[in-house]
Amino acid sequence: MSNFVVCDDNCKFGEYLKTMILQNDPSAGIVVYPSIKEMTTALEKSSSPVDIFFMDIMFENEVENGIETAKSLHLLYPNSEIIFISEFASFISDVYLAPHCFFIKKSDIEAYLPKAIEKAFESIERRKIVLKSSNGQIAVTVEDIIYIERVQRESTVYLTNGHYCTRSSLEELVQILPPSKFVRCHCSFIVNIPRISRYYRTSCVLENGVVIPISRKYCDAFKSKMLKYWGKLI
Repeated sequence: MSNFVVCDDNCKFGEYLKTMILQNDPSAGIVVYPSIKEMTTALEKSSSPVDIFFMDIMFENEVENGIETAKSLHLLYPNSEIIFISEFASFISDVYLAPHCFFIKKSDIEAYLPKAIEKAFESIERRKIVLKSSNGQIAVTVEDIIYIERVQRESTVYLTNGHYCTRSSLEELVQILPPSKFVRCHCSFIVNIPRISRYYRTSCVLENGVVIPISRKYCDAFKSKMLKYWGKLI
C-alpha cells in the first residue's frame, strides 16, 4: 500500500485532493493535516513510512512556509518525494529552494495529479536504500536488487553484482522498497518483480535461474502484483 500525507490549511481542498488520490490509487493510505504544526507533531509520534508528501506553500499563522518545511521533511524522510501544491503560479521558482519532484497549481490538479504521482514513484524506484550491516551503512541501488532472503536473524540482499547482509527484518525492508516493484512471496523472501522470468502456483523463477518458493499466505498478494505489473508491459 502506498502512503500519502497532504498538508493544506484549506481543509476543503485537502479532502478534495484525498478523493482525487484515491481515484488514482484506491488502496492508498492518506492522512490530511490542516497545518504544518499538526503534521510535524503527528509525524514525530509516528513510525509509519510516507511515500509522497503533498505540501501547500502558504499557511496562515505558521512560522514556516511549505518550502521551508519541505527541507526538514527531506532530512527526516529521505526516501519520500514531495509534491508542492499552490493557488499561486508565482511560487514556481521558489520551490527549487527545496527538494521536490513536481509543482501543481491547484486549479490544474485534475490534469496533472496522475503524472505527478507517476513521476514521484519513478523517482523513488530509482533511488538507493541504506542497509545497516555489521560494517556500518551501505547504500544499495534499488534496481540492482534481485531478491532478499531471511535466515534466522539476518537478511541477505542479493544484487546483480554481489550481496550484502543486514540485521533489518523483511518487515522493515519491505517498508522502504517501492511497493509497485517488490513483493513478499514467503515468510523468508522478498522478490523484485521485474527480475521474475516466470512463476507457478508454488514458486517463481528469477532471471538468474534461482527458484523462490511462494507460500499459501502470500500467494494471492503475489499473484495480484504480478498480474498488475505484467499487465502494464503488454
